[in-house]
Amino acid sequence: MLKYIFFFSFALLYSAIALTQPVSKEITIPNTSNYSFKSKVNNAAYQISIYLPDNYNDNPDKTYPVLFFLDGNLWLPLASSILQSINKAEDIEPLIMVGLGYDVEAFKFDVSNRSHDYTPTKDFLADSILSFQYYCSIESGGAEQFALTFKNEIIPFIDSLFRTNGSKTIVGHSLGGLFVTYLLSEVPQLFNNYVIVSPALWWDNYRLLNEIKEQNKLETIGSIYLVVGENETTRIKKSAAQLNKYLRKKTKHKQDYKYEIYKDGNHFSIIPNVIVKTFSLFYKSE
Repeated sequence: MLKYIFFFSFALLYSAIALTQPVSKEITIPNTSNYSFKSKVNNAAYQISIYLPDNYNDNPDKTYPVLFFLDGNLWLPLASSILQSINKAEDIEPLIMVGLGYDVEAFKFDVSNRSHDYTPTKDFLADSILSFQYYCSIESGGAEQFALTFKNEIIPFIDSLFRTNGSKTIVGHSLGGLFVTYLLSEVPQLFNNYVIVSPALWWDNYRLLNEIKEQNKLETIGSIYLVVGENETTRIKKSAAQLNKYLRKKTKHKQDYKYEIYKDGNHFSIIPNVIVKTFSLFYKSE
């Protein structure tokens, strides 16, 4: 009798262990692929993540708009998951999404490289503070070269591999928002839509923001969505409010510009909401 009890108990234990074993080592996101890309312009290495719409291969003549995300290691996995979760009624048009990131894990930031690429000027004080805070070497001021990399290499790379239709949106957050603002002021024709999220316009003593206002250099060509969280830092909220005031004057058509403050949102909690809003603003099916 004891041996039967033993074998029965062992069988139950084995079954419990078997049920708790992982079915795979990691979860993959459908319709996505990663490419390693080495720039000849700034000699930097990037990880480009691509999300293709369902049935992309079924219609070889169909072309698609492209939605670019800076900090692609975080934004692209989140955006693709959100899109597949909310688009059951297919009220969002098919689009290609591109996450431009670095050789780090998903949902991680590469503080050193993003601080270089996304900043238009050298800020020695900020470099020192960030280097101490994140235990890495920070050297800012690479936005001009990164903008050329985007224009001359990354966009042509995407266009050469995939069926794009010329419509391009870019999304940048924090320092990425600073870079998107820089693009808007320097090469406004490069993208059709600009999404500026919690921009770090405080960079280098608000230099970019002051130049935009003083030189009246910002030309609004496409659509712009500027957004911050209600619980952001004072310097982010105040500088975004100044940019908003300027953009309202410069925007030719009211429907091409939207400014929003997310109630109870902080610097990071607003990210999923921004993704959903970007879909609804620029990719709503007719």
